[in-house]
Order: sequence, then structure tokens, then C-alpha cells
Amino acid sequence: MSEIRNCVTTAQCQSVGSTMECCTSCQSNMQDNCSCEGCGPIGVSCGSIEDAVCLPILADELFDSVFSEKEDIGSLTNLTFTLDSLNPNLVAGQLVCIQQIGISYDFIGLAQTVPVNSQIVINGQTFTLTPSSLFNISTTPGTAINLFDELNGTITLQPPCCCNPPTQPGTRFRTIERNRAFQVANLRIVASGVIGCTRFTATAVTTNLVQPGTNAIPLSVFGITNMVFTGRICWPNNRNRMTLTDSYTPNLSVDCIVPTSNFIAPTAGGAGTFTANIDLSFIVDRRLYISSREPVAVFTTPNAVIIKNGEIIG
Repeated sequence: MSEIRNCVTTAQCQSVGSTMECCTSCQSNMQDNCSCEGCGPIGVSCGSIEDAVCLPILADELFDSVFSEKEDIGSLTNLTFTLDSLNPNLVAGQLVCIQQIGISYDFIGLAQTVPVNSQIVINGQTFTLTPSSLFNISTTPGTAINLFDELNGTITLQPPCCCNPPTQPGTRFRTIERNRAFQVANLRIVASGVIGCTRFTATAVTTNLVQPGTNAIPLSVFGITNMVFTGRICWPNNRNRMTLTDSYTPNLSVDCIVPTSNFIAPTAGGAGTFTANIDLSFIVDRRLYISSREPVAVFTTPNAVIIKNGEIIG
């Protein structure tokens, strides 16, 4: 939360020119949004284990996984905020008090057009994976410029010949992913509070930060550095060819918005502005899986019942 300036906690009046302007407590009546309804996963009611039958299926057998987490902080000074609506009661030069802050965006990912974003180094060998979970950031109809947050691919890895004879099922290899430069699509930063004694909501002006032809902002604009992910993964000794799934779960949050100007009166057709410094936090959870598709046998009960929200659906 940003520094509180000129906030009203009790009823008070202040002189504005030759008149008295009265302020009341800054309160908002809030309620839960209509979408806040709990739910649960699909349930299965099985019959007797005596009725189980064994069936062959093809399944992805997971051999190992690597989890790593990276975080960084960012900031931007004197970012312009525009009020969402015009209020004739506002006067140029009034103090801006920010009480609540928020952030929203549609997607955070890596640019598909940058080759290094799709590369992974395993045991000194470089492999190129295929981006999936694509999000189009192009502002030109019919043109695709994609971000992604997942990579997939099947690779063949030759173990080093100098390794000792294996005594365990696998050998650990180092993995490296360099220069992961994340971008955020349709970023919206919101601040609300009071100007003088009048409530307001304002949105940061970010159109000048986006890359041309897109709605995405490189996080480097905020001083958030490119990330390097490393780890050690266990590769099976009896298989050279394995499938990799490399997924990222990024999160961007706003920590603080501090006004750096008083209220600036609107120009023709505007609603007024102010400037502020912002502080951001960025964190990425990265998970790398290696697996192989194998024929396996599973037990299943033919009389099982599938239930969703208390109703039988299968």
C-alpha cells in the first residue's frame, strides 16, 4: 500500500478559498462478487474391487521433474494516471491520497519469435522445444504475434561416454534455460482513493510502454531482468529418447503506488491526471518434466459412477 497523504479518518472541514469544504469518513460498502462460488472436482463412486478388470492403455510415464522459482522486483517513476471519470468538484493542486491499488493482465509469457526462449541445454547439449499454450498479442487483425508459457518436445540425449557403469536407474544431468525475457499483455494498474475530499479511481497510462504492433509490455521496462533457470534432472539409463514438458507459472503484483504530484486539471475532453511511482513484484514457478509414453495395465471397475455437483454424469 502506498503512503497515505491527506486521508480523512473522521469528519472534518477545511477552507477552500472563501468556502468551507466538509469531508466525511472514506468508507465503501463492499460485497462479494457474484462469481465467488465454491466448487469441487469430479468425483468417482467405485463398485466392488471384486468387479475390477485389467485393461491395457497408453500412458505418459513420468520419470523425473525439476522445480525452480525465480523472483525479481521492478519499479517505474512518475507514471501518469488518468482519472476514470470527470468530476467538476476537483481543483488543480489538490493532494492525491491513494488508498487502494490493483493490477490485472491477460497473459504473461515469452515471445515465440525469440529463438533462445525455446531452447534448453541438457548436459551441454542444446535442444529446441515447441511453444504451446499460445496467446496472441498482435493488434493487427489477421496477424499472429504470440507469447507462450509452456514448451513441449521429444528429444534424444546421448549420455557421456566417460560415465561409470550405471548402478542406479538414471543419471543426473544439469539443465539450463538462459535469458527468459517475459512480457505482460494488456496490463492495467489501478489506484483509488480521495483527491481533496472527493473519491476517485484512476488507471495508469501504459500505451507508451507497449511494443509496436502489440498490446504487450516487456517486463524489462520496469527493470525486471531476464531470468535463468537451472536444475539437475534424472535421465533414465535405459532410454535415450524422452518427452519434455517445460511450463512456467508467472505472477506480477503491484506492491506500492506513491503519488509524485498533486491533481492536474484536465485538458479539453479529459478527466484529469496525476503522476506516481510504482513498485512491482514478479515471481515465476518453473516445472520441467521428462516422461515417455508406455503401454501399461490398469484396473478399472465397469460399474463406476461419475458424479459432478451431486449429479450423476456418467
